[in-house]
Amino acid sequence: MTSIADDRLMQQVRDLTGALDTIKALAPKRIYNLRTSREDVALSAQASQGKVPELVSAGADGYLGMDYDRLAVFLIGAIEELEARVTALESPPA
Repeated sequence: MTSIADDRLMQQVRDLTGALDTIKALAPKRIYNLRTSREDVALSAQASQGKVPELVSAGADGYLGMDYDRLAVFLIGAIEELEARVTALESPPA
């Protein structure tokens, strides 16, 4: 699935900050999925809603879902924050 990413369709663009804290606040779980009748992994939409509301939406059936594709944006931001920390730690003292 492709998401809108063209700059011409974006307004009020600003850096995503605090991505690492956001990712750390999420609680991945091992679950038994009642719809598929199998073990799986997931984030609780209800528990995640206060942390990443833009990734949670209600389906036509009323059940909440997570947009895991867009979660990647937070993961990239968290990696960038960690890389900056590593670089600072590896830099020789001035």
